[in-house]
Amino acid sequence: MEIITTTLGEVWKVALGALILGAGLPIVFSLGLKSLYGSQTVAARADGGTTITGGTGAAGKVGAVVCFGIVVAAILFGVVVLIWGKQMFGK
Repeated sequence: MEIITTTLGEVWKVALGALILGAGLPIVFSLGLKSLYGSQTVAARADGGTTITGGTGAAGKVGAVVCFGIVVAAILFGVVVLIWGKQMFGK
C-alpha cells in the first residue's frame, strides 16, 4: 500500500506540471493575443474586402507583452533544463 501512495504522490506532481506547461502556456499566449487584438473588429465590405476597425490601447499592449514574456521565459527555462539539467539539479 505504501508503494501506491508514494506513486500517486509523485503522479500528481507530474500531472500538475503537465497541466501548467501543456495547457497553461497556450492559455497565457491566447490571453496575450486577445489583449493585443481584442478591441479590433473585422467587417466585410461590399466589394469583397474587409475593414478592420478599432485599435489597441497602451494597457492592451502592456498586457500582451507580459503574456508573451511569460511564454518566452517558460520556453527558455525548458531549453536550459534540457541542456544543463544534470548540472542544475544533480542526479
